[in-house]
Amino acid sequence: MRRLVFALLLAMMSSLQAAQDGSAEEWLQRMGIAASALSYQGTLVYSHDGELVTFRLTHVRDGDHEWEHLVQLDGQANEVLRGGSDLIYKSAAGASTRLQIQPAASLRPDTSSAALARSRESYRFALKAGERIAGRDAVQVLVTPLQPDRYGHVFFLERSSGLLLRSLLLDADGSVLETLGFSSLTVDPDVGRAEYLGARRASKAGAIPAAAASAALAARWRLQAPAGFVAEPEGWRARQMNGARVEVVTYGDGLSSFSVFSEPLVGKMPRTGQSRRGATRMASRVLGEGPERWLLTVVGELPMTTVQRIADSIVPLRQ
Repeated sequence: MRRLVFALLLAMMSSLQAAQDGSAEEWLQRMGIAASALSYQGTLVYSHDGELVTFRLTHVRDGDHEWEHLVQLDGQANEVLRGGSDLIYKSAAGASTRLQIQPAASLRPDTSSAALARSRESYRFALKAGERIAGRDAVQVLVTPLQPDRYGHVFFLERSSGLLLRSLLLDADGSVLETLGFSSLTVDPDVGRAEYLGARRASKAGAIPAAAASAALAARWRLQAPAGFVAEPEGWRARQMNGARVEVVTYGDGLSSFSVFSEPLVGKMPRTGQSRRGATRMASRVLGEGPERWLLTVVGELPMTTVQRIADSIVPLRQ
């Protein structure tokens, strides 16, 4: 019994220490700053649906310039490079394609003070003691949705810097849908710098074909987004995907996001319905008749019921 009491006291003291380090919202703000401001390189492990995939991530901060390189280490050697507003995909076959994106389309959570203020209407934040991850002491931030229309998050942040070491995405019952985290990590101002400078020289030497037009478009559709989700400031944009012109808009609440894709249909009726991969859910449907038919697809890290409800709510703007 004395051992149990002693263990409980230690756990309480550890949780109290974590709470004294600042609020959960303050830690999330530190997470966003650290991800952008630090230079680091490490091995990422992504787990979903019983599968494990590893990547090497290199992030370099050079004054006002930010550069990232993600390399798939399992299976095909696909790569993604990000610098400024450019996202470059390099296939295992060696072909490179530049996709025009905007900062709002970043895969990182938006943990700015404005976004967190908006998120308080949809999530509850809590700070707990963490554990050692990749050899580094961490604190744990729990993000619990107040409604069942989105997932929960658990972020493990390095205690000394706030850098995200591991994240979990949780279903409504608390089960883990996917995990992404470092198994090894180096944080140093010089890490990856030689690779970054080489990539800059290479990008100046040869142009990479653009695969997407990024001009803003007039909205064609109206939909009902869950409370707290707002559209990107740029609104609808045109992309080239698989040789076809597709219009897309992304909505986010800071911690979760979904995108709506609109594609004119020519010829055969496509397959529609629902699909999933990891925590990502997709629902599609066809609107219109005759030559005026459109395939509408909603993709996001949200519960399937939410994604389907968004897809069902889409109607032409003129209605």
